[in-house]
Amino acid sequence: MRMRKVAGVFMLVGAAVCGPPRHLANARGMAATPRPTPTCRPAQLTLSSVGAETEAGNVRELFRWRNRSTQACVLLGYPQVHLLDARHRPQPTYVVHEGGRLTPPTADPRAVRLDHGGSAFVSLEWGDSPAPGLLCPVSHYMRLTPPGASSPQRVGEWAEWRTVCGGVLVVSPVEPRAF
Repeated sequence: MRMRKVAGVFMLVGAAVCGPPRHLANARGMAATPRPTPTCRPAQLTLSSVGAETEAGNVRELFRWRNRSTQACVLLGYPQVHLLDARHRPQPTYVVHEGGRLTPPTADPRAVRLDHGGSAFVSLEWGDSPAPGLLCPVSHYMRLTPPGASSPQRVGEWAEWRTVCGGVLVVSPVEPRAF
């Protein structure tokens, strides 16, 4: 019995000096260590084209992911991109993570926090004028997967900018502002 009282006193003194155990901190209304913001899931995001520009056989299109959920989330890195034919079958796609002719050189990827309604941007650039010996198949659709996600979002039919020579796309990391 004496041993239980002594142990109880040490627990009370320890709680008074160090605070409650970590797993009880929230239950008692005390501040706990903040949790890191989770990676955005495709279900939280809407994807849209912001616009495109062309110059000397190159096309650059800017896309925006907007957080439609009430939960904040983070995007970090480069999206996955796949070109699709008219029947939604994959076409050869080769992704380059460097600045192109129309896309400014990129720094290292950085985390972009998206609060409710927040946006992040990604730029895709490709050549649409064939060089000798280079095939330029028509891509009717594209799948764009947010960084860190496994399920893609499909971008609808492309209008006039759908010929991607060699299937090569210059892809930027996700950025907090349109560029």
